[in-house]
Amino acid sequence: MSTTITTTPVTPTSTNHRPLRRIGRAARWAGAGALALTVIGGVSSARPATAASGVRIYSGSSWMLLAPERGGITPGTRLVQLGAETGTTGVDRWLVPVKGSSGPIVNTNSGLCVSTDGVAGHALYLDTCIGVGRQRWENIPANILSFDYGYSAFRNTKYGLYFDVNGNSYSSGAPIIGWSVPHPSWGLPANEAFLMF
Repeated sequence: MSTTITTTPVTPTSTNHRPLRRIGRAARWAGAGALALTVIGGVSSARPATAASGVRIYSGSSWMLLAPERGGITPGTRLVQLGAETGTTGVDRWLVPVKGSSGPIVNTNSGLCVSTDGVAGHALYLDTCIGVGRQRWENIPANILSFDYGYSAFRNTKYGLYFDVNGNSYSSGAPIIGWSVPHPSWGLPANEAFLMF
């Protein structure tokens, strides 16, 4: 009697963190399912990673994807929300810190980091990753109106600004801005909460 063993590729799970490759001085994370990623150090260069790595970030209010405006891959490109039509291009994938930690948020298509100029109401933009405070984001649990649905909020560790869909817009192309939240412990509005898949 013979036994046949069939093997299938194993994807990392939330208890099995595996680092991706380092790209230059790149900060890259390991996929642990779609929701948890681990920092392996360094600072990102503009050299792109594969589109298959990273997660998509969805607005808690509009369910649109966060992506660089017009698929931009140059420093200064604004961050906007777009409909799902960007899903096959890879421009909407991000490397993010694990919930409860902080670090850069890197677009996998361009290798650029999400940055803020520190002024509430100004659009967030992509810039060359250099490891400064304007590019460091804390991934914190986001309770929407005091309920925990598994959302995250991204707060800049230097300026205290949060990712925010400008004007709680439901329009494709609406900018993502940095916004101050007076009492985050009371719960965040849905346009400042995000899900990752």
